[in-house]
Amino acid sequence: MIGKHWLRITAIKAGRSDSGVKLYPIADHHRAENSAKKDGMILMAKRSGEFRAPDYGEWYLSGNPPHAYRAPNNLDTYFHIMTIVSVKIEIVETISICKEV
Repeated sequence: MIGKHWLRITAIKAGRSDSGVKLYPIADHHRAENSAKKDGMILMAKRSGEFRAPDYGEWYLSGNPPHAYRAPNNLDTYFHIMTIVSVKIEIVETISICKEV
């Protein structure tokens, strides 16, 4: 259809918000929480500034590429503690002229 753009997001990568805050995706097995979001809003994670062992249910940053995970129990290993935020994804399309023909 003219005027309609269809986009399927297969992976959400870490990025920066317009205010410069680094945001991280939530691990795959927690993405079900994102399915309830509407109007382009999804859940992502940002660092809280704490670096310690997470307690049960707290979010922490781990992995390569990094994702936010929820602690299944009290952990002994230190991680960056995360805060979950709701963000709006805006798709911006840029058209550039490469050369004149």
